[in-house]
Amino acid sequence: MGRGKLIDSQTGKGLGQFTPMNLLHSGGHANYKAMQHVVAFELAQVVPNIEPYLTHVKTYIDRIDYMKKLFEAGRDKQTVKDAITNLHRPEEYWEQKAKDVQAKASGTT
Repeated sequence: MGRGKLIDSQTGKGLGQFTPMNLLHSGGHANYKAMQHVVAFELAQVVPNIEPYLTHVKTYIDRIDYMKKLFEAGRDKQTVKDAITNLHRPEEYWEQKAKDVQAKASGTT
């Protein structure tokens, strides 16, 4: 009554099933928390250093751009998933992988 489609379950592209009211509700909690931080900074007269956060966000944007380019190049979903997984592997993994390839090429295991 008076809410229209806000409480009707809908299917969103990539979101699965959701209701607009639940989406607004979740967003409200996130915004409230952000406003609490702003008030705390204002009361403390402290300007936070946001550079680490901006670096963090840039990393995510770069990874999303990378995935987008892979899809645009015609790669399938599994290939893109594997590529992103490989970005998160530690240096030791790649060092061991190189040793394994080298050992296989020389005929020893």
